[in-house]
Formats: sequence, structure tokens, C-alpha cells
Amino acid sequence: MTISKNNYQGLQKTLQSVKEQDSKIIEHIVIDGESDDGSKELLKSYTHCKKYVYFSEVDNGISSAFNKGLDRINGD
Repeated sequence: MTISKNNYQGLQKTLQSVKEQDSKIIEHIVIDGESDDGSKELLKSYTHCKKYVYFSEVDNGISSAFNKGLDRINGD
């Protein structure tokens, strides 16, 4: 799970790194705090990869975003 807000470059590096891994990740959840730096568009460009699931919505800080991610995890 990745939590991000207005960190386009960091998010881009993270998504590329996860994409290049050989592990059998079933899903990579990204919680984006309503970024306005192009992060949402970057995330949309990864929607063709089934392992990525992202949500972009207002939250109440990093703990709130983390809890939202935990609520959405489908795996073990």
C-alpha cells in the first residue's frame, strides 16, 4: 500500500518499481489525498495494470489515509 499527496515524482518511482518487481503481488493499493500535481492522472495511466487499485479522495491526514487503505485490502 502506498499513501501519497502531491508527490508526483515519488509516486512515479514507486509505481515503476512495483511494476518491475517479479513478485506475485495481487494488488497494490494507492491512497491519494486529492493531489493537484498530476498524481491522479499518473494513477489513471496505470489502470490497465490489474495489480493497481487507487483511490483519490480527501482524508484527514496520513493515519486516516492508511486506515482507508486497510479497509480496502482484499488479500491476506
